[in-house]
Amino acid sequence: MPLLLMSIMFTRYPAALATLADLEEVSPTESRPPALNIYTQSVNCARLHYDDTHIYPYTYIGNYHYRRANYKEALRNWAEASKVISRYVPYVHCVA
Repeated sequence: MPLLLMSIMFTRYPAALATLADLEEVSPTESRPPALNIYTQSVNCARLHYDDTHIYPYTYIGNYHYRRANYKEALRNWAEASKVISRYVPYVHCVA
């Protein structure tokens, strides 16, 4: 499959974009945007194409910020991931 076609396909898959951002973080490529931009694109893709139902973009970008000691931004992104998760988990009320 041609690289251009793969690149176009990646723009529709948040987990693929987040993985690409991880790879760019480890070994940057001159022709690609910085890893943080790709992580952000992953989050935007999840919001636009999948009604914000993907957890991974938020955890990936949260981990990115954590590795850079930007803890406030890491926690903010992990909190966004928890919002996504909360849509899948029914609320259980414990009665003591």
